[in-house]
Amino acid sequence: MAQHEQDAQVNHSADADYQPAPGYMTPPTFGEESVHNARPAVPLQNQTAKLARKAPAFLLLLAAGIAGGLLALFAITSYQRRSTVRTAEVSNVPPAAIQAAKSTAETPDTGTETVGSAPARAVDQVGGAESANSAESRQNESDGQAARQSLHVALGSWLATTNARDVERHMNFYGPEVNAFYRARNVSRKAVRAEKEQLFNRAGAIDVRAGAPEIALARDGKTATMRFRKDYVIENGDGRRRSGAVLQELRWRLTPDGWKIVGERDVRVLN
Repeated sequence: MAQHEQDAQVNHSADADYQPAPGYMTPPTFGEESVHNARPAVPLQNQTAKLARKAPAFLLLLAAGIAGGLLALFAITSYQRRSTVRTAEVSNVPPAAIQAAKSTAETPDTGTETVGSAPARAVDQVGGAESANSAESRQNESDGQAARQSLHVALGSWLATTNARDVERHMNFYGPEVNAFYRARNVSRKAVRAEKEQLFNRAGAIDVRAGAPEIALARDGKTATMRFRKDYVIENGDGRRRSGAVLQELRWRLTPDGWKIVGERDVRVLN
């Protein structure tokens, strides 16, 4: 009995002084306190059910994120397109209009300028320029009509002086130099007068008629080319008679004294 108690004390002392070797894992104990504090095991089926319930919410969040990204991408693309259109509109504005808009924007007394005010002003400048061009075009058209009317009147008077064989009034329609006079070139007004006097004096009667003329005005409105059908009958004093038809061309130049002939020729014989 004494020996058993002595062995028990020795074993208890040995258990109390026992230290596990480094790196050695202490074996678990299953005492009453450990069993009481142990957490109940969760069945795997319950965890799977929880994950299954959370999956729809996760998918909804993922879908919402994707939709938001697509909307953001669409907004950025639309903004870039609007910026491109705005840039193209501004690039088509003439430099003078842009400079005028810039000068207006930099003027202190014009008030606060916004970011889009300069392009808007540039577009307004373009509209003003187009209006000015339209007004100028209408003015040019009006001037062209007035010039054609004056040339029609001059042609009628030129024909009248020819039929009247009035060389003085007839020569009022010629400039100081005629660049082309039938087959001759750079003919003086004096030489033209001599030719006309010879024709008028030799003829006993002259009857010249013109069809509706085609008038081509130069861009500057200072020169014009007139073509028309000319039918003529010339009766000489000796009884001889000449008649025919030609395509006549008269070139006119506007001078301070009105329209003057600087070219006269027959383009071709009609009959």
